[in-house]
Amino acid sequence: MKFINIFNPTTQRELLEAIGLIKSPITLWQSLELKKKVMKICMMKVNRYQQQIEFTPKEDKYIFSSQLPVYFYTRHRNCIFKANIIFNSEFKVIAKWPENFMIENGREHERIHPSKRREVFFSLRVNNAFFKEFSKPVIDESKRGISIRIPCSEVQFYDELAVVKVKLRGEIRDGMINYIVPLEGKGQRGFFRIGIVFNKMT
Repeated sequence: MKFINIFNPTTQRELLEAIGLIKSPITLWQSLELKKKVMKICMMKVNRYQQQIEFTPKEDKYIFSSQLPVYFYTRHRNCIFKANIIFNSEFKVIAKWPENFMIENGREHERIHPSKRREVFFSLRVNNAFFKEFSKPVIDESKRGISIRIPCSEVQFYDELAVVKVKLRGEIRDGMINYIVPLEGKGQRGFFRIGIVFNKMT
């Protein structure tokens, strides 16, 4: 999965309004003290005139910090947004118009699913940190990158834009973490998807 940035204000507005109208499932999260707080959203209201977005929690009360940015993800066009909170309570969060708009781009390279390759795992070292390398299951891969699945308990060890080394089927590739999003669907609760873009080979 590769993401591209959306800069056109009209496209940004139409995208947010479409998400609000179709009631696409939304996951909201924020990094708090080396942990990521994740929450499901049942409603998103878009105020195009004040350029604000209002979120209503699906189950739990909000426990977010107004001092840190908040991220949200929806399966509608696989969108990821980043915004700053301007109002924060236990039952409602209002955020400014998102700073970053990212949507999934069409692939130029064939995607290889783990179902076609049994037990595909890889070793990862983040930012050349001196700790034990570990293996994680691959969700899918292409010539340009790979995505892996990790449990929520380990997500604090990964950061967007972190430099990584991936060892896959005996080949070592340098790359960068492009995105970190919660997984949705049956049996996926409590897991995150990490997308890694490989550096171009010279």
